[in-house]
Amino acid sequence: MNSSKALDTANIQVRALLETHYASPEFGFLAENPVLTLSPMENFNNLYTEYFEALQTATDNLPNLIREKRITETLAHLPPISNYYFFRYISTRQQYWLMHMLGILTHSYFNETLEYETAGEVQKDSSIKILPAKLAKPLWLVAQEIKTVPSFSYMLYSLYNYDIPDKTKKISLKNIKLVHSFTGTRDEEWFVNIHQVIEKTVAPALTDLLIAAHFIELIDHKKEATDVVIVKMQDAVIALETTLAIFKRMREQCDYRTYFDSVRKFYIFPKNVVFEGVSETPKSFYGETGGQTPFMHTILSLLGMYPAHIPYFPEMRLYMSGHHRALVESTLAHWNIRSFVDLYGKKNPRLVRSYNALAQFVVDWRAEHFSLASDYIKEFGDTHGTGGTPLAWLERLHEHAKSFLIHPPPRRVIKK
Repeated sequence: MNSSKALDTANIQVRALLETHYASPEFGFLAENPVLTLSPMENFNNLYTEYFEALQTATDNLPNLIREKRITETLAHLPPISNYYFFRYISTRQQYWLMHMLGILTHSYFNETLEYETAGEVQKDSSIKILPAKLAKPLWLVAQEIKTVPSFSYMLYSLYNYDIPDKTKKISLKNIKLVHSFTGTRDEEWFVNIHQVIEKTVAPALTDLLIAAHFIELIDHKKEATDVVIVKMQDAVIALETTLAIFKRMREQCDYRTYFDSVRKFYIFPKNVVFEGVSETPKSFYGETGGQTPFMHTILSLLGMYPAHIPYFPEMRLYMSGHHRALVESTLAHWNIRSFVDLYGKKNPRLVRSYNALAQFVVDWRAEHFSLASDYIKEFGDTHGTGGTPLAWLERLHEHAKSFLIHPPPRRVIKK
């Protein structure tokens, strides 16, 4: 396929690929116009509508229920459901919202009943816990439908949990609203909004890199692909640099102490949980952590920087939706821009420089991530990240990223 046709085809394929996997060139993996309510179900009795309304009322009022320690009481008054497979009769987008509400109530329930003071206490507690059937059954079943883990993951907390106050304007840190939170604090909202705006901002870079990778596969004469690949990588860098600048704004409105004392503990899913009415075998899952975002997994895959030898990374993919995970895993199986650069970069410094700018973004992102973890977590005596890994491991990820920078060959010394 010639260059012009290959590029047109790559553009069409990538748009279709993103749409198939519930992503888009404009929003990336951030849900576009997420469903924020569950509609009454036709051909079902009023009990299901009452159940939906009770879930919605509880999650809308969650910070107050948590402060007043009324989560257990609220769950006890949820209408009884005889058929927990009702979610099969609502749309996929509504299933995500249903799981969002079930997940955030689950984490709130454990915080109330176990009275954890810090995230570290949650991570260390290995006792057996029981999740009541009213939450356990629907959470477990809808998670199976979405092909994800029955926990309150990054996907549910960030990608499907926002609204845009002014619909006539673009998403920005001034024009985004967190729908449900644990604490109701500006600190928590800012923490999540940063991630949400990052997801939107990084979308063009994801699209450019996917197009470059598809283009490389489609074109007949690979060497002729270099100019297009360079342009796509350079365009991606612009979006990635903006993304990093947003990440660096985390400290502006999220206080270190508030995050550590009041917010972070809600993110952890406790160990050894029995899902009542589902299984008597205790289960241990992760809770919410940024390591579950599909955008970074996709970029690392496309750049040939994916640390597949570290079990944590494939494990984090399980916390994505089945649609997003499938896209990430398709890039791991097929498309790798680094291989192209290795093959044709030896005589093309522009190609190497363009790739290095992308790899440098990952290096800088890792450095900023470690810096934030130090200020928000390590400073208060905790040595593990929200995902459960030692903070020192983040430093090793930074070194791992640096190893992918392509250094120019040493200059030859001509002897006289």
